[in-house]
Amino acid sequence: MKSTHLQSLTTGRLGVRLRLLGGLLSSLSCTLFLGSCEEGSPASDTASWQGISPSKDRVLPPPVDVLSPAAYVSKVKNLLTGLAATESEVAAVRNDPAALRGLIDVWMTAPEHRGKMLDFFRNAFQQNQVRIPDLQNSLGMAGGFQVNETAPYNVQALLEQSLKDSFSLTVWRLLMNERPLSEALTTREYMLNPPLMSLMSFVDEVQVGDSGFASNRFLLRNPNFTFTLDAINQSITIAQTLDPLHPYYQRWSHPFGVACRQPVLTYSSTQVNGGSPDNTVNLFNFLFGKMTGGCTVGAVNRFRSQWTADDWNDWRLVTIEPIDGSQESSPRFYDLMALRSTFQMRLKTPRVGFFGTLAFQSNWATNAANVARVTANQTLIVALGKSFDGSSSTVPIFDSTLDPTHATPGSSCYSCHQSLDPFRQFFRQSYSLFYHDQTDSSQRRIPAAFGFDGVQASGEGVRDLAQILASHPRFAVAWTQKLCSWANSSPCMEDDPEFVRIASVFQRSGYRWKTLVRELFSSPLITMSRNTKTKEVRGAALSVARRDHFCVALSNRLGIPDVCAMSTADPSSLATAIRRYASFVPVDGYDRGLELSSLSADPNPFFRIATESMCILLSERVVDAGAQSRYSSLQPDSAMDDFVATIMTLLPSDPRAAAARAILREHFDAARSAGGSTSDALRSTFTLACSSPSSVLMGL
Repeated sequence: MKSTHLQSLTTGRLGVRLRLLGGLLSSLSCTLFLGSCEEGSPASDTASWQGISPSKDRVLPPPVDVLSPAAYVSKVKNLLTGLAATESEVAAVRNDPAALRGLIDVWMTAPEHRGKMLDFFRNAFQQNQVRIPDLQNSLGMAGGFQVNETAPYNVQALLEQSLKDSFSLTVWRLLMNERPLSEALTTREYMLNPPLMSLMSFVDEVQVGDSGFASNRFLLRNPNFTFTLDAINQSITIAQTLDPLHPYYQRWSHPFGVACRQPVLTYSSTQVNGGSPDNTVNLFNFLFGKMTGGCTVGAVNRFRSQWTADDWNDWRLVTIEPIDGSQESSPRFYDLMALRSTFQMRLKTPRVGFFGTLAFQSNWATNAANVARVTANQTLIVALGKSFDGSSSTVPIFDSTLDPTHATPGSSCYSCHQSLDPFRQFFRQSYSLFYHDQTDSSQRRIPAAFGFDGVQASGEGVRDLAQILASHPRFAVAWTQKLCSWANSSPCMEDDPEFVRIASVFQRSGYRWKTLVRELFSSPLITMSRNTKTKEVRGAALSVARRDHFCVALSNRLGIPDVCAMSTADPSSLATAIRRYASFVPVDGYDRGLELSSLSADPNPFFRIATESMCILLSERVVDAGAQSRYSSLQPDSAMDDFVATIMTLLPSDPRAAAARAILREHFDAARSAGGSTSDALRSTFTLACSSPSSVLMGL
C-alpha cells in the first residue's frame, strides 16, 4: 500500500475489528437466523474462526430456528446474480413469502445471472481444467501441433478459455431457447468461434488409431500441397490466398520481423513416416502463431496469429453433421473465410453432447489399459450424478464385453465391471483410444449395453448412448442435486420430501431449467425459511464464498469487470497482485470418480489472508481513485452506508446493520486518530467491510 499508516492499521486495529465484526455478525446470524449456537454448529464454527465467542462477548437475543427474509433474500440474490438485495425486494418477501418466486424470475433475466450460470455449467459438465498439453496427449498428438503461449499474442490462453467456454455457452443458448436441459446430452449444436472450428477441423483431418499411429487424411488426398509465407508482398488478401484459381493461392502475407533470415518461405508437402511433422501441421501452427524451424533456424518462431480479436469473440451456434471416412471434413481448417461465415460443419469424429467436446476429452484421457472406462464413468457422473461403484442392482442385458482380467465372476471387481465394461463399449464403437473416429471394424462390432438404476438398453455408439442417458429417470434427481450442492456447498438429502418434490416438478416441466431454478431457490432447502429433513440431519448451510462467488460478487457490486483479474492478462502490478491472492481462494472443481463437484466450504488461514489482501488491494481502486472512483473520502458517511448495504449486504432494516455500521465508524475514527489520512482511513474501513463474514461467507 502507499501508506505505512494503512499497513499498520490493516495488520493491527483492522485485525482486531475484523474479529469483532466477525463475532457480531456470526452471533447475530446464529441467534436471529440460524438458531442457537451450539458447539459444532456452522455459526459457532464461524465465530471461533473470527476469534470471538458470541456468548462471551455479546448479550444475545433469544434464538429462532429459521432464516428471516433479510437473510435469505440476500443469499438467493447473491447466489443467482452476485448482487446485493434491495429494501424493496426484502420488504416484498417479508409481506408475502411467495413474492420470492417472482423476484427469482426477474433475477434470472439479469446479465449477471448469465455469468453465474456459465460458471456453474463449466464445472457441472466438467469443461474446466483444460490445458493444451493435456489436450494434445488425449488426442495422441503430443507435439503434433503448436499454439503461441507468449505475450503479446498468447493464443494458448485464448484457446484454452474458448475450449472451457464453448459448452457452457451452448447450454445457455439451449436454455434461453426454452429447450430442455436434457438436450445438453444429445445436442449436435455447439457454440463455437472460428479458431475452435479450425482446431476441430484440423483434428478431424488426422486419424490416430488405438496403436497411436497417425495418418494425415488431408495429405493423402492432397499429396502436393504447398504453402508460402511472404514477408515482401503485404497486399495479398485472404480471399486471394484461399482461391485455388488465383496466382497467390496458399501464399500468406505476413510480416516476419527482424529475426527472420528469409523474406519468403515455401513449405513443400513431404509426409514423413506417420505424417508428422507434415505440411498441414506447419500451416495450422502458422495460423495459431507458432512454428518450429523455417524463419528462425533451430528455434521456435512465435509471431502474430492469423486469428483476430473479433474471431475469438465471434461465437455462433454451429451444427455438426456426421460424415463417413470417405468424405472430406469441412470447412477445412485453414479456410478462414468459410470458418468465419458458416453455421455448419461436417466431421468424421462424432460430436454429441458434453462428452463429445474437446474440453471433456482433454480432462479424461484414456489408454490401452483403461480402455475408456474413465471416460464412461465420468460421463455417468455428469449425466446422472452416479458412479459405477457396484451398488446398482440393474445389470446390462448382456455381458459379453467383460474384461476377464478385471472382472472374473465372484471377484471383488466383478460387480462394477459387469455394468461398466458393456457401457464403455458405446465409446469404443465411436472413438479410438485417442478420441478420433473409430476405424477399427472389429471394435464397432462388439455390442454395447447399458444397465443402471432400473434401466436396461442397448445401442450403437455415443449417439445412442446420449439418448439413453437423456431419457433416464434419474436425470432430474441428478441435476437438482448438482444445483442444490452448488448453492449450499453441500448436498441435499435425496430422500428429503422437499427435494423429491422439486425434482418431480423439474421432470414434469420437461426439464425446463428456469422451472428448476425457481422451485429450488424459493425452497426452504436454500432459504431455510422453515425446517427440512436436510437441515435437521445436516444442519444449516453456511460456507466460504468460493472464488466464483466472491470475485463475481465484488465485480458486480463495484462495477469492475473481472475484479480478481483471473480471466485477463492485465500485466499491471495491482492486477498481478490481486490475481496471486485470488488463486488461494477455493474454486469450484471436480475430480476423477467423485459423484459431486469439489466445493470447499470451510475457511482456513490461506482463505482469510487471501480475501483480506484482495480487499486491501481493491480499496485502492474504489476509494479516492480518480474521476471514476466509487467512494470519496470527502463523503465518508455515505461511503460507509454503502459499505454496509452493498459490500456487506446488510440493509438498514436488517437487525445487524446498525451494529455493523457502528463498528465501521469506530474503525474509521480510530484510523484517523492513529495519524492516517482520511483516504487511508476510508480504505482501511472498506477493507474491514469487504473482509467481513457477510462478504466472504455464503448463507449469513
